Amino acid sequence: MYRTFMPYMKPFIVSAPHLRDIQFGRPYDSPSHTRHRHDEDILRGQIVNKTQSPQDCRATNQRDQEGAGHSWPMLDSFKGTVIGAYATGLACPVARVHLLSTGGRRPTELAMLSVVLSDWRPSFLRLATDIYRARGYIPLLPSASTGWGESLETLELRLNIVEDRFDFEECFNHIAETLSTLPATSLHLAFRCVNHRAQHKGETRYPLLEPFEGDQCGSPDVHGADAVCHMQDELSRHDLPQRVRECMRSAPALRRMTLAWGRCQTRGPARVICVDLDNAPHAWDRPGDESDEWGKPERDW
Repeated sequence: MYRTFMPYMKPFIVSAPHLRDIQFGRPYDSPSHTRHRHDEDILRGQIVNKTQSPQDCRATNQRDQEGAGHSWPMLDSFKGTVIGAYATGLACPVARVHLLSTGGRRPTELAMLSVVLSDWRPSFLRLATDIYRARGYIPLLPSASTGWGESLETLELRLNIVEDRFDFEECFNHIAETLSTLPATSLHLAFRCVNHRAQHKGETRYPLLEPFEGDQCGSPDVHGADAVCHMQDELSRHDLPQRVRECMRSAPALRRMTLAWGRCQTRGPARVICVDLDNAPHAWDRPGDESDEWGKPERDW
């Protein structure tokens, strides 16, 4: 299903009744991972081959599944975009969910995410972002009042930070507040700086999807530790180990939290901080290395 963006589910449900894992799209694959403008109507806009909207696809898939009286009883995993997940119309439980946020009107995408998670009730959720403007992207997750997080054990969040103005204070406070309402026992939080004009190799639209604003980080040809990285400068103002401890205190169920961040123009994280209440050493703070599997596209798109 690599080339499928807005999936028509009936053929898969009929021909593969024992299917347990689904992946729609792949890293850097257009159109499956098309990034959308911050003001784009990703619910009713005709963004699928310019003929269908995600809402149209969801309605069709739901009618088919209700008419047939069956879908899959459950899935082990789903991997794809938030928009694609919404369009499937699937309402069965999904244990492991890996979703990519591709932008558009933020309230709309957040509502889509809420519907999907409320239907699927995952025990593992990885949410990554491929967006231009992370400002205004809080909240990251829908309210837990819908019950979507009742089975959640592991939460992984990765944010691309493009502009040189991002409120980490707001972000950390939001994450701590969110954790206080979830039963998750493990959190992995990653920040990646992509503050440069040539940030997306797969971008084919012209004019560019969003004009680059603000100050750009160091030259792409400069990989040294002295190269300017605005995200690194901002994070240096925070006591990151203390931030991790604050998040742990806000969530009584949380047993392990890892915070990783990577400066621009590098292949791996610059620093990894972890608190693990169940395994020794119970706290560590180290430079990133290959064991962090930071740059594996199949995992980290």
